[in-house]
Amino acid sequence: AWREVVAVRAAARVAASFASGRPPPDARGIALELGVPLRPVQEVLTALCRAGIVAPSQRGDEDVYLPARPLE
Repeated sequence: AWREVVAVRAAARVAASFASGRPPPDARGIALELGVPLRPVQEVLTALCRAGIVAPSQRGDEDVYLPARPLE
């Protein structure tokens, strides 16, 4: 259940950044905000990408994440 909670909170963070016009978050920023180690956040983001919930993008040389679907 812990991993699912991290997944929901990470997806919500990606959506909130997009909705407010803030820069898209990277895995490290999400991990820091959630108080969770980086590795599980990276694993969850990979799973969310595979599921079509978030989409990876690039900001400079870092991977960032955007919603993969409209926020409706």
